[in-house]
Amino acid sequence: GTDRISRQRRDPRNALKAGAELGEEMDLILSRHGGALKRFAPRTFDMYRRMRASYCYLAGERWKGLKQSGRCLRDAPFSADAWMIPLLGLASQRVYAKVRSWRPPAT
Repeated sequence: GTDRISRQRRDPRNALKAGAELGEEMDLILSRHGGALKRFAPRTFDMYRRMRASYCYLAGERWKGLKQSGRCLRDAPFSADAWMIPLLGLASQRVYAKVRSWRPPAT
């Protein structure tokens, strides 16, 4: 089911291929629903923005990922995820994809 799909997307090879496509989907979600999410589901909004930063790094868009990560850090400076995503994402696409694959998908 959905868990299998999430695990396949987390596979480093698949994640690198899907980063740009999933990032575009996340941009669409955030542009359409970001205001409502921020107001009524702020934790989900923060998670989606971290996901967007993650997809930027996977797609090789370091500058865009860094800008998105900066917004995440500004709003949640004590979030470990908000710090780890740019640190690993700036290291290398492949390193980030590999380390990301070790963590189980969010439930």
